[in-house]
Formats: sequence, C-alpha cells, structure tokens
Amino acid sequence: MHTILSLFLTSLLVTIAQSTTPTLAGDLDIIERDVAIIGGGAGGTYCAISLQDQGKSVIVIEKEHRLGGHVETYVDPGTGIAMDYGVALFENTSVKLLIAIPPNPSLLYPWLRLTPTKHSLFTRYISTGLYVGLVNGTRLPPTAGILNLAPNHTMYSFPYLPDTYSLIPARLPGLKLATYGSLQTTDPFPISEAAVRHHMLDDIRRIHRENPDRFPGTSEPAFVAFAAHAPYNLQVSGEDIKNGFYEGLYALQGEMNTFWTGSAWAADISGDIWKVSRGVVLPMLVGEL
Repeated sequence: MHTILSLFLTSLLVTIAQSTTPTLAGDLDIIERDVAIIGGGAGGTYCAISLQDQGKSVIVIEKEHRLGGHVETYVDPGTGIAMDYGVALFENTSVKLLIAIPPNPSLLYPWLRLTPTKHSLFTRYISTGLYVGLVNGTRLPPTAGILNLAPNHTMYSFPYLPDTYSLIPARLPGLKLATYGSLQTTDPFPISEAAVRHHMLDDIRRIHRENPDRFPGTSEPAFVAFAAHAPYNLQVSGEDIKNGFYEGLYALQGEMNTFWTGSAWAADISGDIWKVSRGVVLPMLVGEL
C-alpha cells in the first residue's frame, strides 16, 4: 500500500503569517524527504506513487482535505451510488522540490521566490474558470437537458461568458449535471464560487418563469454538490509560442533543484500529465538524487 503524507499548506502559511513571533527552523518539526511535491492532483499524486515505487521518500503538500485535484465524486446518501462530476478527461526539507500546481505567481507566492525569468514566463498564462455541480429541483424531465448556445457568436455557437454551458441528465435519478465557464483572464480565480452558484440557480429559475407550461411544479433548484476548477486550461498567445515561450518553460526543469509537472506542462488530460511525468520529469528528477 502506498502511504502519502498530505499536509494542509494553506493553514500552515496562514498560521506562520499571523504569528507575531518570528518562526525559526529550530521551532518546527523538520520532515526530511527526498522529494517534496506541491499539489496532490493527478500529476502530483501520480509522481508521488511513482517515486515511492522507485524507493524514494516523498511528502505531498495539498491544500484540500483530499488528493485528486479536478476529480470530484458525489455519493448519493439514499442509494450509496457514486458519481464522478469533476473534470474527468482522463520549513520542511527535501533534496528536490516537485511542483504540480498551476504556475501562477499568486499561487506560488510567498512560499516560493520566483526568479525574473520564471515570473516573466508565468505571468503570460491566461486561463478560464470551469465550475461543475449536481442540481436537484430543476423540473426537467429525467432524460431532458439544456444547452446554452449563442448562434453566430462563434464558429461553435458558444455562449457569451461568463454563463452556464449546459444542464444535462446526471447518472443519479433526479439530478442534473450543470457546467459553467468564465472568460479567459490572467486572474487564477476570476469569479467567486458564491457568484457562480447564484448565477447558475438564477438561470434555472428564469427557465421556470419563462416556460411554466413546459416545466410545471413548485420545486426549487439547489446544489447537492459543487466544485470550482480554476485556473483551468492554461494557455499563452500564439505570439508567445512563436517567441520561444515553451522552450523557456521546459528549460526551467531542474533549475534550483525544482521540477514541474501538471496541466501547464502537458494538457488538462490526466493521461498526458502522467505521460510527461513518467517520460520526462521523473527521469530527470531521479537522475539528480
């Protein structure tokens, strides 16, 4: 069985930041590992298990209460049936640091000091927010769904964002899977979760009001599960690519004993992240231990 030690980095940083007394290394419990992995998503968890399989000691630092990143599972309390509703495309010391979270400066500061080169590269990223939830009380028939299309808006009639993408039947009876997207921006958290929830439920209520004959009833929509995936789908401009962005990005591997993996270095598909981690990042990292 693989044992992965998961710490709550956010709480640790807040505790240290709020302390009025300087915290010295001697005041903390020192955890020594070969590799410290920042982020317990698909890339970080995969790399942790792979490194342990190779006999290396690992610590995973994750701000959530679980590992898995974009993976989200809802278990129906009545039936016990589980359903995936996430994005499912499928001072402690260490010798090496492996960062598996999106390389946005606001996410890395203050615990990682960026060089001017890193800062210049990472601030070029733009991304979106993708939000998913399971909703009951929609009044839609069990097999019915709604797609939000804007004719003549884009080649594929994408809706004007930010807005709800779709409301489609879920695997669990009585529930609909709702998805919502934001515009591309340099802000890793473009919209608050509360604002997205409010907007999505208002969209459903508006459908009720405007179509009382098609969607009769008195039930009100409510989320039984909700997850925010932001920043999502990190990209740079074509001009940045032409000017050598990715050459500069890949050259960061191993600099200052730090390695990088995750969707920004591959794609927002777990299989691609694992392939890059297995074929490129981990051989470089292990070769330097």
